[in-house]
Amino acid sequence: MKNIIKIRMLLGVTLCAFTLLTESQAAVSDANGKYIGSVKAEWLPDGHKIKLLENFIYEDSKGLLWKAPSGAIVDGDSIPPIAWKVVGTPFYGKYRDASVIHDVACDDKKRSWELVHLAFYHAMRASGVSKLKAKIMYAAVYHFGPRWSQRKVVSPKILSQLLTQRIDDDSMKMSLEEEVVLQYLRKKDIEKDIELFVKIPAPKKTLTSDKFDDLVVLIKKYQDLGSPLSLKQIQAYK
Repeated sequence: MKNIIKIRMLLGVTLCAFTLLTESQAAVSDANGKYIGSVKAEWLPDGHKIKLLENFIYEDSKGLLWKAPSGAIVDGDSIPPIAWKVVGTPFYGKYRDASVIHDVACDDKKRSWELVHLAFYHAMRASGVSKLKAKIMYAAVYHFGPRWSQRKVVSPKILSQLLTQRIDDDSMKMSLEEEVVLQYLRKKDIEKDIELFVKIPAPKKTLTSDKFDDLVVLIKKYQDLGSPLSLKQIQAYK
């Protein structure tokens, strides 16, 4: 009888612990978004790429949808090799679903590279990747992953100011196209509600592999101290 009572008590404690763990994982997922569907794919003959057989979607915490459509070709190349020695190769481990979303978003370039890499971090967390590993992966893609120029809408007045600053900055020469646009803006009385697009080039990558190793050490150190580095601190590291 006593043994039965002990077994029941042990079972109750185990179920309680499982419930707390499940609730904790659900909280992490809710805070970092969720996946819609699962990755269903086939390996292509080259042995490196995979082809998605169904739509796969990540919805971030703000409701923004990141779609990996059926037929998309994914190869994991958006994850820089410098990260492989720390967390493993693409399609390995809990972060593989996030890497599929990241790969497609990097190929599409419909959103800014900063936003794409940030979504990768939160998608990893939604997959159950630890904060430590997710931050190391984020550091790798932010400093060594793909970057691309962006198109931003600005008013004619702001554009004129930006181009004038380019003239004042001796280190930044204006292109012929920019000179023509600036002359046009100065001559014409353009309405403020007209939309003009400016191409913002991606900043150059400046972090070396040695510096990345130092950053990984810092991320681990402050995580152990209970004062983890923020994503902004990781971005600003030089």
